[in-house]
Amino acid sequence: MKNTNQLNLDKKINKLLEVVSDLRDPINGCPWDLKQTHRSLIPYVLEEAYEVAHAIREGNPDELKEELGDLLLQIILHAQIAKEKNLFDIGDIIDIITEKLIRRHPHVFEKKATISIKEVEYSWEKIKNKERPSNNSKTPISDRLKLKIRPQPSTKAALIISNKASKNGFEWEKSDQIWDKLYEELEELKDALKKRKYFRC
Repeated sequence: MKNTNQLNLDKKINKLLEVVSDLRDPINGCPWDLKQTHRSLIPYVLEEAYEVAHAIREGNPDELKEELGDLLLQIILHAQIAKEKNLFDIGDIIDIITEKLIRRHPHVFEKKATISIKEVEYSWEKIKNKERPSNNSKTPISDRLKLKIRPQPSTKAALIISNKASKNGFEWEKSDQIWDKLYEELEELKDALKKRKYFRC
């Protein structure tokens, strides 16, 4: 049986869903909200996410509370738009993230084992890779990276690539070692190009 706090929370969530639904009502809704699409809302999702990050950096709980609400609104709006098109609704979004969290945390929900953060990260990546098989790709790491970095700003994408490369052994203590690796890769590229030219003849 649900306690009072849970019932109040359910009531608040349902109220928010109703408000957003009313804003999108074709007859009595808000013209601005009715005009919005998944695509038109992209700038607002990004803007609100950056404002959440700013509030966190500022260490201001009141500002963070408000900005998280603005970001939640974006999620609810997208859910409402999808619901109107019979694609999915907020329940589907909640289901998919709940299932994903349980699936990717077997040490919590299955084995009840204590593991290190490093082991958690390794397990997460392993499970994630099973969920999205690379279909016998010759370059599985770079193929998965493409999916990860494509939606990111260039600087963020560069950091993701750098961190992933580091985890796969591409990290050196001295800059000279980087040049040695670069020259080694260049030689391999030259050999590959020569072989390619040979087979074309």
